[in-house]
Amino acid sequence: MSSSAETIANNIKAARKAARLSQSELAARIGKSLRTVQGYENGETEPSITMIHEIAAALDVPSSSLLGYSRTGLQLNTVADVLLAIIELSEIQELNMEIEVKKPPHYEEWTCSLRFDGADASASENADICMFLEELRTKRSEYEGYWIDQAQYDRWVDHTLAYHAEFPVTKKVRPVLTAEEMRERKKAEVLREMEEIKRKREKAAGRNGDQNS
Repeated sequence: MSSSAETIANNIKAARKAARLSQSELAARIGKSLRTVQGYENGETEPSITMIHEIAAALDVPSSSLLGYSRTGLQLNTVADVLLAIIELSEIQELNMEIEVKKPPHYEEWTCSLRFDGADASASENADICMFLEELRTKRSEYEGYWIDQAQYDRWVDHTLAYHAEFPVTKKVRPVLTAEEMRERKKAEVLREMEEIKRKREKAAGRNGDQNS
């Protein structure tokens, strides 16, 4: 875990005291020895993520809070807040987010989506994002279909955040280019887009030819 052993130790101790439990009582609740709990609280032993969940349940606190992760930093009160979150997401070095837009007259529907290629080796966290979105789709369906209740859904959210709190991300750093370098990059991008359009047209023509034959 990226959270320091000292942070975890202090948070466990503070949560235990807030719950008005002794170390022995906490040990009994999680099925561990007094010495083990003492090791957790003095930083000698760092509990696994599974044990963090058990301690959190015993103390009736979120697992993420024991790791020092706070959800209060993200405030989505307006549409502007949501847009800013998407912009900042696009600036993460460990992610490669593609934006897809479909709208008339080229498409019947008008849809927009953010796409993450889970097999993209250049983006170390893309695979985790894909697995998370797959699980979120399942959990959201279960919650909206009343297969799980609010408490179960919130517990899944907390456990997911607690697990991923150990993986830091960084902002992308773009090189400063000269005017000539910017022109060359723009030229290369235009050529790439033209090649992509040509490829799509040839593919469409091939499909039409197969249908007419």
